[in-house]
Formats: sequence, structure tokens, C-alpha cells
Amino acid sequence: MKKKIYSLFGFCVVIVVILAAFCFRKQIEQFAAGGYAGVFVACFASTATILLPAPGILVVLQYAQFLNPILVICIGGLGTSLGEMLGYLLGRTGKEIVNLNTDNKALNLFKKYPYITVLVFSVIPLPFFDVVGVASGMTKLNVLKFWSICFIGKIIKMAVYVFLFERLLLLA
Repeated sequence: MKKKIYSLFGFCVVIVVILAAFCFRKQIEQFAAGGYAGVFVACFASTATILLPAPGILVVLQYAQFLNPILVICIGGLGTSLGEMLGYLLGRTGKEIVNLNTDNKALNLFKKYPYITVLVFSVIPLPFFDVVGVASGMTKLNVLKFWSICFIGKIIKMAVYVFLFERLLLLA
């Protein structure tokens, strides 16, 4: 019973953070003008809006043009990977509350190759990663390994985008 109460509390906190990030996205975008701290907050908030699109990569592309691009990529990767932890927590706490059946084909495939799935989907620039984060929490994937692999994938994605964007600017 105590575990369900903690899970319910955690679930409510995650939902409140998700809703706040979505409702205050304009203010967060304005805060992004604050340099590196703004990049972190904007990237965190963009991935905290689970299943609701909010492109943190645009902040990274914009600020990489006049701040140190390596630092912007690292800070953006840190912010987005920490924001993805909300999906993980949602899956972890939601499973405890609802007691979901985790015996289906998609989750079984995820269980077979969890870390490869986390890495591949954290690099793909689509909102599919939210589902992977929730599945990671539901299957109780090691939280530190999940975050580390997610962080590496986000860094790769942002570095590729910044590199390609700079090349396009040179061609223009």
C-alpha cells in the first residue's frame, strides 16, 4: 500500500511538471534568451512535454550560432536527457498504480534489446522517444543506464543537427 501511495504521488508530480512545461512554454522560450542556462531550461521543458511536440533542437541550433557550439550541444543534451526522465518516471509510477500488463509483443521486443532501443530512438528526431521512456520505466530498466544512453543519443542528435545546420549556412 505504501508503495502505491509513493507511486501515486510520483505520478502526480510528473503530470504537474508535464502540464506546467506545456502551459508555460512561451515563458520558457523567453527565458531561453538567458544563454546557457536558458538553453538548459528550454531543452528540459521541450522534452518534459511528453507526447506534445516542443522542439528543443531549435533552441540548440539558434544558440550554437553565437555561443560555444560544443557547450550548447552538451547543455542541450543534458537538458533534454533529464527531461526524458519524466517519461521514465511516468512509466515506472504508472505501472505501480495501474498494474499494467507488460506482456505484449512490442514490450517483449523492447525487453530483448532495451539499451539499443533507447540509443536509436534518442537519436531519431521524432517524438517516439517518449514511448521508449515510458516503456523503460514500465520494465524497470536501470535508471542510470537509461539516462546515460539517452544523454549520449541526445548529444549525437544535436551534434549532427548543429554540424548540418552550419554546413547549410556556409552554402547559403
